[in-house]
Formats: sequence, C-alpha cells, structure tokens
Amino acid sequence: MSFSTEINEKYSLYKTDLMEFNSVNSKELCDLILKNATQHELYYAILNFESVQKFESNALDQLTQLALFLKEKEGLLLLSISDEKLGSLFSQDDFIVVPSDTEAIDYTFMDQVEKEFLNQADF
Repeated sequence: MSFSTEINEKYSLYKTDLMEFNSVNSKELCDLILKNATQHELYYAILNFESVQKFESNALDQLTQLALFLKEKEGLLLLSISDEKLGSLFSQDDFIVVPSDTEAIDYTFMDQVEKEFLNQADF
C-alpha cells in the first residue's frame, strides 16, 4: 500500500506518494480509513494529497461516500492539497480542502472544540 498512517487521539493522517489517485488505491485508502475509524472511533481523517497530480472521477466518488460516512459520525474528511486547481475538483459540501496538514489539524481541533461547546450549550 502506498500510504503512511499517523493515528492521533483526535484524528488520523494519511499521506501518499502516489502521482495518480485511481479507483484501486482509493478503495484501499477508504477501506483503511473505515477500519481505523470504527476500530478507534476516530472520525476525523486528513488525507495529504501533495504528491497527487491526477484524480480519476470514480476515485472521487469513493472519497465522497467516505466523507458522508464520517459526517454521519460527527467527523470530517479533510484534504491537504496545496494546488488550488486540483483542490477545486472537490465539492466544498463534502470535503474540507486546505493547503497543508497543519491547517487541516488546526481545523480538526477547532471543529471538535465548537462541537463540544455546542453540546454543552444544549444542557
């Protein structure tokens, strides 16, 4: 598999050195994220796509399904893509696209804090 994984108590970070993201490696990655999400109850996933230069449309469909699953679990799928042209391929309704892993991690923490605050305000 062409992915490295870093699992933290708040998020999981997946990095790849692939140049092309297709349906085969998308399925591998989505299966890995689903496994880690359910095993660790960790529903914030960050995908670093800095090396990827081409995305196949059916691979994007698989990522969209993953993003919807994570949203249902009160999590997020964040994509770290510095190339604005590639980042524009992703619907802002399904994905959070940021230019770096650091910004993705910050976004994750802010989203979790906001959700905790809103949950406390409900009581």
